[in-house]
Amino acid sequence: MSEIIIDLMRHGALHGGRKYRGSIDDPLTAEGEAAMDGVWQHMMDDVDAVLTSPLQRCRLMSERWQATHGVPCHVEPRLHEMHYGEWEGLDEAQITAAYGADLLQRWRDNPAGMCPPGGEAFDDFRQRIATLVDDVQQRNIHRDHRHLLMVAHSGTVRMLLMLFTGMDAAHIRRFDVPYACWSRIAVRPNGTFLVFHNRQAG
Repeated sequence: MSEIIIDLMRHGALHGGRKYRGSIDDPLTAEGEAAMDGVWQHMMDDVDAVLTSPLQRCRLMSERWQATHGVPCHVEPRLHEMHYGEWEGLDEAQITAAYGADLLQRWRDNPAGMCPPGGEAFDDFRQRIATLVDDVQQRNIHRDHRHLLMVAHSGTVRMLLMLFTGMDAAHIRRFDVPYACWSRIAVRPNGTFLVFHNRQAG
């Protein structure tokens, strides 16, 4: 069984500033597009397939790279960001004001078993991403590709890193995942390894 390289990229900065977006699909800023393109320049000669979240902040750039570089692009629904329910569109201060600081802090300390009000349960989100991780590790999908790029969201990238490395859910927030964050996973015959995390294009 040969090695598979999996690059993970978070989308760039969005119009509307920082807030909880699961299904809200705000567009990228020009700076956000440039940051993603900057990362792409470092990997474009190696990647042989792109898997992208269906949300436009990931999908449109992935489709652009397909058009300009001919790399196959596959929309992967399981890469969709977690749905935050009543938190959708709110920033940290607004969530704290509406629901209290304790709930948000408990969510950040250990989201296992929790669910944002009206949103997707963390455990359901984990199971959704786990099926994708298992498919990749078992060569059930895209088996002809040896270097995949997954373009996704901060929550999705953290979950992928957690599941690929076997980290406990209580530590998921220890991964800093800024805009256009680039990480690399290697799936090898003797295990799955984090090669690097949060490499920037510059």
